[in-house]
Amino acid sequence: MAIYEIYASNNPELTRFVRDKNSIIALIFPAIWLAWNRLWFGLAIYLTIAFFFFAISTTSWAVIAGAFSFIPRLYLFLEGSNLLASKHQVSGLNFKGVIEADSFESAELKWFSKPENCEVAEVAQVQVPLAHVPAQKSVPEKAYFGLFAEE
Repeated sequence: MAIYEIYASNNPELTRFVRDKNSIIALIFPAIWLAWNRLWFGLAIYLTIAFFFFAISTTSWAVIAGAFSFIPRLYLFLEGSNLLASKHQVSGLNFKGVIEADSFESAELKWFSKPENCEVAEVAQVQVPLAHVPAQKSVPEKAYFGLFAEE
């Protein structure tokens, strides 16, 4: 059984499931894995590091550069699912829970079979009459320089 982390907002259509596992594709083809998952900042960092190790490999330090070029791949292999989870949190989705399921489809069925996970939250719209809103001055009456106004 696999463990899935659920990231969702008020709209059930935006719910994302992230499987908590190591990604062998990220180990073998890290640039393709980063682009496929739309981790553009991570892709830029990876390409910068890869270019740096390529530049070092043209010197007499080629063996050391080849050995150290494996470190970013190992990081993506081990922390790939956490990078995806961070991406979803930055995009505005909130961590909702964890589900243990055999497959992605069964995780979706388990999550959406609970009625509280399927409801769309209603947002109350409050209208304030314009007559009750006090007028605000956007320009100060007297211009001043510094932290404190001189009177």
